[in-house]
Amino acid sequence: MPKPFAPKNGEKTFENFRAADHFGSTVAITVSEYIPAMETVHGERKAIKADVTLVDGLFAGKDFGDVFIFDAAIVNELMDDDGSEPVVAKIVSYMARGKECAKLTVPTADAWTAAEALYKPAAASEKLPF
Repeated sequence: MPKPFAPKNGEKTFENFRAADHFGSTVAITVSEYIPAMETVHGERKAIKADVTLVDGLFAGKDFGDVFIFDAAIVNELMDDDGSEPVVAKIVSYMARGKECAKLTVPTADAWTAAEALYKPAAASEKLPF
């Protein structure tokens, strides 16, 4: 069974990503794995393993690598995603069983533009010579 928040080699940060900490932010999520049953301190939960990039806001461009997302609405929406391209969405809150939870919704046009800028390949003149 995978261990949550285990870092790998790379340039991404490996901090704990919680969707609830980013209500109102637009994110680009690249799913790498759907885990139908992961043992956690809260019992068995389904999760997705993904790379997450904040697209807008104070920390725009910040990458979270190989994080596990347990938010039920987000997991249910992304569990069939093949990870071939990032999913760009806005994190919003909703109430479920008296608790504030996170889900994804369609981002604004400005957020789409910001996401495209983050993922746009560098111009030929900006590429390294090797």
